[in-house]
Amino acid sequence: MYMNPILYEKMSQKVKEITEQVSQMRVLAEMLGYDPTEEFIRGMITGRLYNSFIYQSRRLQKRNPTNDEMDEFSDLIKSVWRIY
Repeated sequence: MYMNPILYEKMSQKVKEITEQVSQMRVLAEMLGYDPTEEFIRGMITGRLYNSFIYQSRRLQKRNPTNDEMDEFSDLIKSVWRIY
């Protein structure tokens, strides 16, 4: 495991939080005039997780994530798609 354990825990919590908000994302997409397809929702989820990952990396570690940490983050996102 390359990712800081605190960062990994925060990202795991964020995954849970975001996947519980899928219905709200669908409503938001419809309000904005977008077709809330699965692909569109996955894009929203990925974007939110990526932003959170970069922000938390900089906040907790005072640096950008390494390539190994990015790979581990990618694995975490893949786990979301198995749930979603």
